[in-house]
Amino acid sequence: MKKVRLTLIYYSITKKFVYKFMQNDKIRINVECSKKDTSCTWRVYASRMTHNIRFAIKIHNHDHTNGGDMGTDGHRRASRK
Repeated sequence: MKKVRLTLIYYSITKKFVYKFMQNDKIRINVECSKKDTSCTWRVYASRMTHNIRFAIKIHNHDHTNGGDMGTDGHRRASRK
């Protein structure tokens, strides 16, 4: 689970956008672009595979149409990790 979240952080920093968790628990992650005022349809849904500790990405809409708006203070999910 931690690797999936960390990968999402790296991806969003690289692509210069901010996302928000719609659903986030031990068995599933559902994230969307945080800019809802635009028509951005970027989304990732991953869930744990049955009887396994691995995660599978079920939905990945990679069309991120909201271009690089992270604000002036840097990326909010950036940390020392």
